[in-house]
Amino acid sequence: PCPRACSFVQPWLGRHNTPPRKHSGGRFRALCMTGWLSVDDSPMKLLLLVLTQQLFVPAGGQELKGDSFKPLAAGTMCSLKAQLSYGWGDMPLQVCFEHCLKHPECTHFNWLPGSWCHRYRNCEASVSPSWSEGQWMIYEVVRSREPQEPAAPPLVDAAVAGTGSGEPAQGVEELEQETQVPSAGDAAAAGPSGLQVPPAESATPGAPAAAGMGDPSCWFGDFTAALCCNLARGPRGAESCWDGVYTYARCCPGAASAGAAVSIPATAAGTPSATTSGGMPVTTPQTVDCWLEVSAEVGNVKFNATDCCNTQHSPYGNLLCWGGDFTFERCCAQFHAQRCGIGRTLEAAQLTLALGLAWILVVLVLRTFGSAGVGGGGAEGGSAGEDCERLAVLDNAKFLLSVWVVASHLRLMPEAQMLLDGVCGDFAEFHTRTFCLVSGILSRDACSPRAMRGLAFRVVVPLLLWCIALEPLLLRVARGYPLLSAGLFARKVVDNVFHAEASRVIWYWFALVCWRLWACPLSALCPWARLIVALAISALAGYAKLGQTWVYYAKEGAFKMNMALACLPLFVVGQLLPLRWLLDRMPMTWVTMAVGAGLLSATYAMHKSPEGLEFMDDIPSFGWAHLPVQYCEPREAAALYWIRGLFKNALELTKGLIFLLLCCPRSNSILTTFGRHSIYPYLLHPVVLDWLGPVVKATPPACQLLVLPLVITAVLASWPVRVLFGPFLEPVWLERLLEAREGPECGGDTAHPNGSGH
Repeated sequence: PCPRACSFVQPWLGRHNTPPRKHSGGRFRALCMTGWLSVDDSPMKLLLLVLTQQLFVPAGGQELKGDSFKPLAAGTMCSLKAQLSYGWGDMPLQVCFEHCLKHPECTHFNWLPGSWCHRYRNCEASVSPSWSEGQWMIYEVVRSREPQEPAAPPLVDAAVAGTGSGEPAQGVEELEQETQVPSAGDAAAAGPSGLQVPPAESATPGAPAAAGMGDPSCWFGDFTAALCCNLARGPRGAESCWDGVYTYARCCPGAASAGAAVSIPATAAGTPSATTSGGMPVTTPQTVDCWLEVSAEVGNVKFNATDCCNTQHSPYGNLLCWGGDFTFERCCAQFHAQRCGIGRTLEAAQLTLALGLAWILVVLVLRTFGSAGVGGGGAEGGSAGEDCERLAVLDNAKFLLSVWVVASHLRLMPEAQMLLDGVCGDFAEFHTRTFCLVSGILSRDACSPRAMRGLAFRVVVPLLLWCIALEPLLLRVARGYPLLSAGLFARKVVDNVFHAEASRVIWYWFALVCWRLWACPLSALCPWARLIVALAISALAGYAKLGQTWVYYAKEGAFKMNMALACLPLFVVGQLLPLRWLLDRMPMTWVTMAVGAGLLSATYAMHKSPEGLEFMDDIPSFGWAHLPVQYCEPREAAALYWIRGLFKNALELTKGLIFLLLCCPRSNSILTTFGRHSIYPYLLHPVVLDWLGPVVKATPPACQLLVLPLVITAVLASWPVRVLFGPFLEPVWLERLLEAREGPECGGDTAHPNGSGH
């Protein structure tokens, strides 16, 4: 729960919208509110964070829908526009969550304050996910049911059922009939933190009575003395009750001497047992009890340690999980201490060494017994001239990897019921690093004047056109949104350019610019030194908060730099890889394809085994600075965490090389043509998926895996789409305006994120 300064909860109920009212004492400088609204007849719960002394009201008293909710001051509220969630104009709703977390008077808040029911005890929940700027925003639609046995008190925040003056909001009666809202007396007994505290006249020993205890103006609504002054909640009672005006000393002057001891019995749901003697609480955390009775699942959120303690969601894990005495600190300390243990790191080191030795053995066998096939190139190391003749296998690989990217994002749609969706889940993460490998292969001569010109005209210029014109203007209008005001447009452009927020896949484009620039100073080193330096940079960067796509609240650094630095070794490996030499000594036959498919299948089976899933849950995807390393024991475990990142790169590189050398077609075909223009499906498929919800829902699960991603990728790489978006993504016209072309370029397409050609 938020501290009192921003914890006032005002329900807005469907069509019965009542503007929130500021408390007469001017108490609430910031407000955390929940609201119900209907968008296209789909009820969703919307969390509004209002960080201003002014309040917001529906324009003209209309239903809360789309743009009808207008702020009184610009740039200070979160709103829902059409089917996507936006805050502060066009910023994702999570930005407001992040802002609340950083607000000096709002250190915690709850996505699901539990106004009507609670997931642990008497709540069923259906979910209405909404896709916004690459992030899933989960809106809960809750309804109460009979409590499961054994019955126990709810352990989340009980929302205020009315306004600050104690009057019920319009429409509360109707919602109470539908959701069985607790009565005002029950809510008062529960308090804002959700513990069932007896009324003042029957409070537990040591819990001060509401009457005659401190300043009577402290108590209204759910802020009761029985709850706030109860020393079992802490040395100053319930911390969420206090702000700069209402303090423990003012409201509870006699609490410490009100009784000999205060106790709250531990429940099976994980309430810590706490005993107070002389005003000092002694708490025995029962971390394991946090998950004993948790069997509910809301959407794709499972209430277990793995999901709730995942700090990719927020610095405090998944905020849907916390309320009452369920806190991140109590429930996740032991979990993270186990996850970053030295034992798991040593396992990752052993597996990394095994993979490295396996590839050394493969190279030795090929040197000894392999024979160059037709068109074999004698060069054993990467060079600028080795791949001057375009290799069809790279274009084929780019197309198939693009299909995999589309499938992995399609499976996340709420309408998707993909067959074998695990194939496109965590196991398929190698498509990202294989793209990095291919980009390195196509960028071997990264420092020549021709390469620098290609970088400028075929990467930097299209990137700026996408961030400044395509995404905030054309694609926004295509989605049905009005144009932004000048101020919001400027803010959007800044976020697009410096925080890589124009798309959930745009980070790769920024990464390619960085890799090409970093490759120049590295090229002065010998091959092994280049690789060692790249590995060292990647390992050290994992400890820095430089931004990554999967940490939803992160806005540190620029360009999602954690992603680029994590994959830098793969790019360098691509520059050094003797691809033609390997292809010549491993001819494509049905036998090699069967071996490759068998190896990938075996890897998938190991990944999806219970032991494999448990192990991979402890392996970071990119950086690990967001992980709570303060819980690591011993401290050396955090210092060696980079070994897990090294294993991740080694594993995904192994899967990528198996795919590239043993499974990917090598002859020219329609796949080759589409692969040369893979930049189009790579960048445009998130927009298309936003429009294809009904189509996905009507598509059989097997077709969602095999057919739909293939069709989407092929259509987006086709000639009509290239004609429409080519002036932005392949601005040859600009290059011709500035200088004459200097003849055909070897690998001239290498500058594009996926190597899209002309």
